[in-house]
Amino acid sequence: MHDKMKTIAFIIGIWFILIHDDAHAIDTHKVVCGTDKQTYQQGENVMITVTNHSSDEITIVDRKYIDGGFATIEMKHNDGTWHAIELYVAANIISFRVLKKEESYVYIWRTVGYNRMGTEAVSGTYKITFHNGIISNQFLITNRNRYY
Repeated sequence: MHDKMKTIAFIIGIWFILIHDDAHAIDTHKVVCGTDKQTYQQGENVMITVTNHSSDEITIVDRKYIDGGFATIEMKHNDGTWHAIELYVAANIISFRVLKKEESYVYIWRTVGYNRMGTEAVSGTYKITFHNGIISNQFLITNRNRYY
């Protein structure tokens, strides 16, 4: 009987988490996340703007620079799959901000030194996935020595 009670409590706990998350889910169709350009040269900072077009307020991380504590940078491989690149996680405390309807917030991804000193993003297609479900557009980083 004790095991049955544990199982029921576990199921209720999971159900509560799922219902709770649905009630506070971000409507990612109404939250726009885009870069300021489609193509960057190696070494350039990528500016990402999150704009809330939903009627609900959303909570985002209040930090200027992207790190692994609240976002994932993914690179597209030749086979079409996406793989996360290693990002450092800032040691300081994460604070949050509320974006009301039509408000925006700008983040910067430093493509140089993003996981250790001297690291530079290689040429390829990237996207940024925030841990709250918001995903940026795809963008390119090109080799700075490439001439067109």
